[in-house]
Amino acid sequence: MGTPAALCKNPSHCAVCADAHETKDHPCTILACKRGPTCTHPPICCANCDAPHKASEPNCPTRIKIRSFNNNTNTNATTTPGDAPMAEMTE
Repeated sequence: MGTPAALCKNPSHCAVCADAHETKDHPCTILACKRGPTCTHPPICCANCDAPHKASEPNCPTRIKIRSFNNNTNTNATTTPGDAPMAEMTE
């Protein structure tokens, strides 16, 4: 989750079944299925945590951890932990 496919160095994995193909190419044996990312037929497997949900599931524990990590590292602070405090200006 989170890395655009064009920038990812790992092989593609389907967000529906976690197999080694792109999500847009997800096959389905159900004739009425539109296939691809809209498929909701088994087997559904998360490429992030191997649980029985799609990798795009907002409640995926791995997605939650990544979001939490990203929120903690993407602050607007002008200093980072360990930086020396700014010196006070005196005249």
